[in-house]
Amino acid sequence: MKKIFRGYLLSIATISISSKKCTSSFLCKKYAYVKQIFIVLIMLISMQTINAQGSERPMQTTANGSQLYFELGGAGIIYSFNYDGRFSKYENGLGFRVGVGGASVDGDGYFALPVQINYLLGSKGKYFEVGGGVTYAPGLDLFGNGANSYGTLTFGFRKQPVGKKGFTFRAAFTPIIGFNGGGSFLPFAGISWGYKF
Repeated sequence: MKKIFRGYLLSIATISISSKKCTSSFLCKKYAYVKQIFIVLIMLISMQTINAQGSERPMQTTANGSQLYFELGGAGIIYSFNYDGRFSKYENGLGFRVGVGGASVDGDGYFALPVQINYLLGSKGKYFEVGGGVTYAPGLDLFGNGANSYGTLTFGFRKQPVGKKGFTFRAAFTPIIGFNGGGSFLPFAGISWGYKF
């Protein structure tokens, strides 16, 4: 990158000096045109380099960075067991999670099925996770309006090994949104431990 940048500066300087020495308006326009094209090309190359720095290397062990994890709180409300995967062969980027959870006390309980789309921003096994989805939870009325489905959001931190199997950790702010009765909002959080395979 340093060599490209040095070459870019040298070329711009050469074109700038040459454009000062041009004697006809035709040559001046030609040099200015070449300079503009060169600047656009360098900007495109720089953008590609920046994008490449934000993505992880392809997986060594699986096609999509799959993991199983136990979440306390979060989209499963009390607890859930979840599967998480990526839609591409990279460890960050767009992915999904689907789980199953629930609880029962004295014969009263509920079943939860959390489903989310998520996106991992970051690199080297440390990511900011942003996600959204729906939890279907018959038997659980969080807002007293008879609803059994809730919107869920995730804003949190995820740590996992890169390109190999290993233990994972997640901690997130996971608010729950009620759809019925004009909408409701419940601040919530979740923490999870899992294994990437």
